[in-house]
Amino acid sequence: MVLADTLAEHPKIVLAGTLLGVVTGRSEALAMYVAAIGYSRHYITDGFISDAWISELRWISSGEAVAKALSAPRVCLWKRVKGGYRIHDFHHWNAKASDIKQKRLSERQRLAAHRTAKRNGHV
Repeated sequence: MVLADTLAEHPKIVLAGTLLGVVTGRSEALAMYVAAIGYSRHYITDGFISDAWISELRWISSGEAVAKALSAPRVCLWKRVKGGYRIHDFHHWNAKASDIKQKRLSERQRLAAHRTAKRNGHV
């Protein structure tokens, strides 16, 4: 995962925090943004963050409010889509789910062929 060293001071994170109107706004916006990237990478969602995931966050005072701030027109870190949000430019920094799945399949096939050859005494 590549995150800018200055992400906490990025104008879009600062603005999202300001839009929340609470003292912890910037830290909540930053925390949810980073957590969403990690979630999407781990579960291979192509940058999609579901409304259900957002509503289940217990460590954010209002996941819905933070999501709305991250997708505000002047912030645009997220985009509202059916059923949730999509992280802006996710594929600029992360592989597509189809590429990850293909790579994993190729690796499984390579290992299976190696194991078969080893069992048959060809390695």
